Amino acid sequence: MLLEDVREWLKDTGIEISLYESNSKSGNEILILELKGKPVEDLAKKYGTDGRLLLRWIMPYRNDGICEITDFLSGNSYSSGYIFRRPEFDRGRHDDIAPLHLCPDLDKGSVFPAWYSDIKYKWCNFARNIKNKCYIDNFIRLEAGLNAIFTSASARNAGRFIKYPDDDTNPLLALETSRQVLIDWPSETLGRLRIPHSSHEKKLCPFQTPESKRIGLQLNLSAGAEIKDGKITAGDELFSVSCGLIPYPHHTDGPRLMMGGKNMKQAEVGIVGAEPPVVPGYYEGIYSADIELLRSHMSKDKRFFPYLGLNALTLIMPFKGYTYEDGLVISESLASRLCIKEGSYSISKTFDVIIKDSELSEKGLKIEDAYKIFTFSPNEKYIYGDILPKPCVNFYSVDTPEKAETWHGRYDHHAPGISKDIKIRSIVMKVSGSKYDRQYQVEFIVCWKFVVERPMSIGDKLTGRNGNKGVVTKILPDDEMPRIHFADGALHAELIISPCSILGRKNLGQIWEMTH
Repeated sequence: MLLEDVREWLKDTGIEISLYESNSKSGNEILILELKGKPVEDLAKKYGTDGRLLLRWIMPYRNDGICEITDFLSGNSYSSGYIFRRPEFDRGRHDDIAPLHLCPDLDKGSVFPAWYSDIKYKWCNFARNIKNKCYIDNFIRLEAGLNAIFTSASARNAGRFIKYPDDDTNPLLALETSRQVLIDWPSETLGRLRIPHSSHEKKLCPFQTPESKRIGLQLNLSAGAEIKDGKITAGDELFSVSCGLIPYPHHTDGPRLMMGGKNMKQAEVGIVGAEPPVVPGYYEGIYSADIELLRSHMSKDKRFFPYLGLNALTLIMPFKGYTYEDGLVISESLASRLCIKEGSYSISKTFDVIIKDSELSEKGLKIEDAYKIFTFSPNEKYIYGDILPKPCVNFYSVDTPEKAETWHGRYDHHAPGISKDIKIRSIVMKVSGSKYDRQYQVEFIVCWKFVVERPMSIGDKLTGRNGNKGVVTKILPDDEMPRIHFADGALHAELIISPCSILGRKNLGQIWEMTH
């Protein structure tokens, strides 16, 4: 499909294009395209391989419909969302289109991977510039431009790619990141762009959108919707996955539903007391409808897994001023259940080091001439010895609070931690000296990963699934918490919140959940 588009963009240039070779490496698809035709004949003879002019193009690897790319240097994975565009925005002046015609009608446009418009611009610009003859500069700019979209940090930071969450990140965030759809227009000031259109029903969730300048322009696919051949096919569900995991979404105010979906994607994973909810989310409760997208994320009890929270015995009442506004009072037992025993924390530091030719074999280093990148096996002697400054060893093990305090500034985290992993990326910044005694200025970027214990403490934030959130103002021993008397006995409350926090926000979904 993509090659057909490229041929269309080049149809008036006299250049023919075909796939010469394809292979996968480091999570990326590497296409090698052969260019033929009169405009490139001279280049093929002078610069080509066996008379062939080959263009090497790194493409994102498509995994179950998710566009992913792996950075060759850092090993980080990135995922691409999608962009919705109207045909008239690819031709003519954008300001000629009347605001009334700007409604994002999905039936009158197409959905592309976020990088597609950049790719089209590069190829079309190449086609305009070469006319009857292609110069080597034209070819180099095309090849470099196509690959920069997927490999340069500036391109990824521009929003085309989002860093794909690690294994220890919220699984709901990982799922929804790859299902984003951006309404892509030159201007973001027109309110009409942000209003849900009737064509969005059961294709784009009308509630899941950020509370920022991108509100209404950054949306998510509904749980049953898919993208096929540039069109969004409607499913049976109205809500996105995250909004659909909120209980009683039909009884919740729209902004609260929006915040509830966002809060669930921000939830920490790995709390000690993680458990399935007593009251299921909407999609969990109608699992018999067989929402295929959620099947791989459901546990045996048909709840979203891994579990993102826990159930707390909650009182709605004022309590000695500690529940003023959004203050929360919790018991010590609930605090212990909310503790993260094996959380992760990372520190990155950059070091500039001068290495001589004579030291390379001694330090176990190797230079890849094609890329000018140092590679070496992870050996403590080389990581902590001669290459990097001695103080780096202080990052390696911080296993007591006393050490964490002593090394404050080097290990800048409030909780003690123990080293889990070390990754080093190194780049040759400059080569100097004679042919027989070269010196390399190397930039080492070292990333330490720690396992840290993160106890629940005063000032931490707790959220529910209904867009409700508050800050812990007091942690009390269990026997100092109010007792709740039931027919079969009494229990100490685990959480106290103010009634004003619920009623003042008309948060009916939370009341239904607690009544349930």
